[in-house]
Amino acid sequence: MLLLHITDAEGAFNIGGTATLVGDPPDIIIASRGNLSFNDFLVHLAPLVVLLIVVFCLIRRWLFRSAFHYDPELAAEDMELEEREAIIDRRLLAQGLTVLAIVVATFVLHPVLHYEPSVVALLGAGLLVAATKVTTEDAPIVSDLVQDYPGDEGQVLWWALALGADLGGSATAIGASANVVLGIAARNGTPISFWQFTRYGLVVTFVTVTLATPYLWLRYL
Repeated sequence: MLLLHITDAEGAFNIGGTATLVGDPPDIIIASRGNLSFNDFLVHLAPLVVLLIVVFCLIRRWLFRSAFHYDPELAAEDMELEEREAIIDRRLLAQGLTVLAIVVATFVLHPVLHYEPSVVALLGAGLLVAATKVTTEDAPIVSDLVQDYPGDEGQVLWWALALGADLGGSATAIGASANVVLGIAARNGTPISFWQFTRYGLVVTFVTVTLATPYLWLRYL
């Protein structure tokens, strides 16, 4: 059951994060190199991500079919939970949601405000501005390739890179930042081995990347 939850979190993070500029670290680098906006990611990748999430839900139902059964004791425990008790600091929650709303609104209004997404993210993070030093000077391979193809033919390379970097991270336990949930599982007494994770992650990655390929081909080529 825990493996199901871990796979759910990891798969949903990696697939869902593909839809936005700030959903996964590679997307920020890609946007910087390709001069792409927050809205560009929504328009070009979000439709595919919606489909991939649906497919992912079907895959998890098949891979973990033995885990989907009704347990009266667990159901009773869930009904006793009070979700409001999980909120320790309501003021902090309100502040965080406010900042999040402003940052997302600024991302969406990028064509009007002309603030770089990376600057917006750093300002929203507050104290992290002074400690963060992110550079994008190395590995400009796609940037060089895009220059040889005008219009959408070149831009599709950015979307292909984003999909490959984000969806491919689901394949192994070290493929994406979202996979740190494995450490949480180990600390709670249920370690998940690298190969146990990979056995399921490869299936999810294969299916999502396979669906992404015709999407790019039909939409842009």
